[in-house]
Amino acid sequence: MPNKVYYNPETGITWKSSGGTHVFTGTSVANGAGRLGDRGDLGAQPNAALYRWFAETKIGAGLTVGSLVRVYLAWWNDEATPGDSDGAVGASDAAFATENNLRNLKHIGNIVVRSTTTTDIHTGSGLVMIPVRYVSPVWWNASGGALSATATDHEFHLTAVPPEIQ
Repeated sequence: MPNKVYYNPETGITWKSSGGTHVFTGTSVANGAGRLGDRGDLGAQPNAALYRWFAETKIGAGLTVGSLVRVYLAWWNDEATPGDSDGAVGASDAAFATENNLRNLKHIGNIVVRSTTTTDIHTGSGLVMIPVRYVSPVWWNASGGALSATATDHEFHLTAVPPEIQ
């Protein structure tokens, strides 16, 4: 009889303005601008390579149904002492103003605007293979409106989902 392979989610890590594992301050990011989260440590190798990601945000006036907040990851080059990242992004929560700097990052998905109601939460999720220890999330706002000014409206999560053979 063949073995079954299950996915056994581990404890997730979060990026948000406060109370998360790492800092990501998505407040008031203008349309046509972005935000970089702190560099996160996924743990020493060997570790899980497959991760489930989830992001949520609220958007202020001007948003357009079907528009996007694009979600990227910057990978860091060194397992022991991170030196440079893809796109030469910084290691701390900061504004990300140049769309051209997204070219070397890994686009992992989008948060799709589903309504024009400014109180609605817009979400995105997916699976991503991450073969490195350190990552930084980057959001690019192409929604038509600025992201909400409320800090708790913006979160990014990564949860390792390693296979378990039974």
